[in-house]
Amino acid sequence: MNWKRAKKNFYDGKVDILVGAYDFEAGDNGVRSDVHLDYEMPVTAYAKDAATLNGLLSQNKPGTACYLLGYALKEVLPKSVSSYESPTIDNCVRLLGSGRVDMLLDYEIDLPKAFVNQYAKQQVLEGFPLFLIFQNTERGNQLKQVFEVRLRELLGSGKLKTLFPNSKEFEAANFVPINLKEL
Repeated sequence: MNWKRAKKNFYDGKVDILVGAYDFEAGDNGVRSDVHLDYEMPVTAYAKDAATLNGLLSQNKPGTACYLLGYALKEVLPKSVSSYESPTIDNCVRLLGSGRVDMLLDYEIDLPKAFVNQYAKQQVLEGFPLFLIFQNTERGNQLKQVFEVRLRELLGSGKLKTLFPNSKEFEAANFVPINLKEL
C-alpha cells in the first residue's frame, strides 16, 4: 500500500506498527522507537538541464514536479512549482522524458543509472532517521520494547549488518556502536 494509506491505517488504529516513519509522524496516538531503523537516503531533484533545475529550485521559473504518490515532497518545492503525485516512479520518468513535467523528485537509489546520468540533479532534502511508530497502547508498548531489545542484540552481535543488501547501505543507516552491557 502507499505511504498515505499506511499512515491512515495506523492513525485509525487498524495496524499496530508504522515502519519507516519520520519522528514527527508519531501523531497523537503513536510512540516512536528509541532506536532508529534506518536512515532515509537524500531526495534529489532531476531536470533536463542545470539551467532549468536551478530556475525551478530558485523560484525564478514556474513548473511542475512529479514524485511518487504518498511522499510529502510538496514541502520541499518552491511555491512557483506545482506538484503531481504519480502511482509509479516509472510514470514520472516518462512524464519528465516527454516534457510533460519539468522536474522529478526521488531517491537516486530507486532510479535507473541511465536516468540518473542523463539528467541534471541537485539534492533537495537530506536523509533523516526512520523509526518504527507503535500504537500508544499496552500492546504497542510491549512491541516497542521487544523491537528495541532485539535490534540492539542484532547490532551488538554483528548480525544486523547481514540483513542489509550491502555494506554501503548498512553504513548509510548510521547505527552507533553499542555496548551490550547497556542492554
